Amino acid sequence: MKIDLSKTQKYLNWLSTKLFLDNIAEKSKTRIINRGMVYWCHFGYNIGSELSKSNPRPCVIIQKEEYNKKSPNVIVVPVTHSFANLSCIVPLETRKNESGDLILDGYVNVSNIMCISKARLTDPICELSSDEVKKIEFAIMRQLDIMKYYKDLEDKFQKSKKYIVKANDELYKQKQILNEVKGVLRLEDNEIKHNLKNILDKLEK
Repeated sequence: MKIDLSKTQKYLNWLSTKLFLDNIAEKSKTRIINRGMVYWCHFGYNIGSELSKSNPRPCVIIQKEEYNKKSPNVIVVPVTHSFANLSCIVPLETRKNESGDLILDGYVNVSNIMCISKARLTDPICELSSDEVKKIEFAIMRQLDIMKYYKDLEDKFQKSKKYIVKANDELYKQKQILNEVKGVLRLEDNEIKHNLKNILDKLEK
């Protein structure tokens, strides 16, 4: 088995960083991390085509707020500048600081969802808009094929809605017919009463 020795030093450097992050993991458990925030993150070197980066790169917190408070880990998606697969990326609004320096741009890659220790996170960068978060949620559902489930529910809902509308229309027609019948019956009842009155009047005479 051949080993690419050119990567050895990179992996050794990452191992040193990883040991440091592991050492601070216990203290990092109680960090306040908010959903929709962007942080710098130490992803490090991984295997094959897995996400690998020597320097920290931005990531978006997507884990439910309740678990962000309780768990020592957090679920994130990385920010990238690659947009080869348009079905799994969400473009972000470019952001600058008060000095006009660029602090965030690129795309969220939902195909690289990761659960990481809070110790991997360094400084916060900014907070995404609610619209951007919704787009990320939609992309995640599409990537994980959850959309099919919700589409089936939507189809069932629309069919039920059409059935209810049709049933209401039919009920309205039946009510109209019933009202017409009642009207006829009332008319006949009045005629009978009128005839009986005439007969009684004649008998009295």
